This record gives sequence, structure tokens and C-alpha cells, in this order.
Amino acid sequence: MRSIFEKLNQARFLLLASLVLLMAGGCLVLSGLPVEAVPDISPQQVLVSAVAPGLATEEVEKLITFPVESSMAGIPGVKDLRSVSRSGVSVVYIQFQDTSDINLDHTRVTERMAQARAMLSIPGVTLNMGPLTTGMGEIFQFQLKGPGVSLMELNRLMNWTVAPQLKLVPGVAEVNIGGGAEETWKITLDPTRLLAYGLSVGDVYRAIDASNAAAGGGWIEHHAEQQVVAGRGLLRSCTILGPLPSKPGREARPSACGIWAVSAPGRAPVWVPSPVMVAEKL
Repeated sequence: MRSIFEKLNQARFLLLASLVLLMAGGCLVLSGLPVEAVPDISPQQVLVSAVAPGLATEEVEKLITFPVESSMAGIPGVKDLRSVSRSGVSVVYIQFQDTSDINLDHTRVTERMAQARAMLSIPGVTLNMGPLTTGMGEIFQFQLKGPGVSLMELNRLMNWTVAPQLKLVPGVAEVNIGGGAEETWKITLDPTRLLAYGLSVGDVYRAIDASNAAAGGGWIEHHAEQQVVAGRGLLRSCTILGPLPSKPGREARPSACGIWAVSAPGRAPVWVPSPVMVAEKL
């Protein structure tokens, strides 16, 4: 033991150089460690949500949540299945092992979602998978507002200008928008005139739905050129709704929407002014 200390004493400069190199290597490693002030301790999970407007909580649990859970059961690496059923909303949390690949888990859940859609007996229900982030992946919230700008304009600006730019930022997985006033078109029907023309609300809906479409018509060849034929019938303003034909009347002449209805731009129900949550990727 004494000989070891004597040798270290003789090679003190080599020992100091080794300590300096060790400290420098430790500092380099420390700068790259994934250490956060608030570590993410949330489990590795995938979220599947379904929206069924107007459906009661009990029916949501029986007709949506249970079939989705049954479809997700048996996926390799699944550790736990949890769900939350509310009026019109169903959310299923599929929790995986911590050692599993989250991208592979998302792929497997996507494959099972097709099976879950086939088991749903409620028409119009949409299944959506949550973003590739965790419960603690929220970065920040912000609010868009300005003097003299309506909530409808703020909602349009947020959806079509601000949110697409935020999604291009590296590391951003999802941008959730809430609030504002979504622009809609309102049609006010006159019951007396509908009765006089022998029309129903269903006739009005079908007339507007059939008149708001676009279709391709192939092409016309002329010498070495091809002229593309397209049918554009999308509604672009409320004034176009007036002359839309509903159905032939008694005298085989079409009755126009402007005779028995009044159309005007409106907005969906207003919530709080446009808060936005930005979530980061895993």
C-alpha cells in the first residue's frame, strides 16, 4: 500500500492531468444530460377520442367506449386501458410499457381504429387519435386579440394563418384552438311559404347539399392539347343561396330558395376569446 502512494506521489503531474481530463469529460457529459426542472413522469400512452353530439353518457359508454376498448384490447405491449365517458364525448387511454416504441404503438392503434369504426352502430361518430405527446407536453398558452377586430375575424386568422405557421415549428406536435366565433351561414325559413310551395325542411337541406359540390368532367382532346373539364358549384357567398332551385312545383317550375327563406352570415356559439394551447413532441 505504501509503495502505491509513493508511486502516485512521484507521478503527481500525471495524476493532476488525469483529474483535469476527468472533470472536463464530466462537464461535457453533464451539458448533454436530459435533465429538466419538472421531469415528465407521465406514462407512455396513446389517446383515442370520439365525438357523438347529443348522445347521453350511458349510451356513450355502451355504444362507443366499450366497442373501442374491446378493439384496443390485445395490442402487444398494452399495460392498462382507461376511459372517460361524458355526454357526447368518449376518450380511451391506451397505456403501454415504458420500454415500447411510441411510434410503433401509434401505428398499432391506428390499425385497430379501423376495427373499432366497424363496431360502432351510431352513424356520424368520428374517431380521432391524440397527438404524439404526453400529458405534460404543453408548452404555453396564448391569446389573440386586437382593438376593433371581431371574434369571427380572430377565429379565421387563428385557424388559417397563425396555427399553420405554429405547426411548422420543429418539435410542435399539436396546436389546439378554443374560443372565438366560427363563421357560419344561417338560413331562416318561412313556414307559411314552405307550406304554400309544398316543401319540407328536408327538401331545403337536400337542395342546398346537392347545389354545393364540385366534380371533375374529364378532358377534351383537341389536336395535341387536352382541355380539362371541371364543374365548380361550391357556394361562396350567401347571395348565391337565393336563386337555388329546391324542387319542381305544381306547374313544373322550380321554386327558388330566395322565395321562402332568408340567408345571412352568422357565427357559431361564442366561447371565450381564442385561447391556444401548443403541445410539444415526445
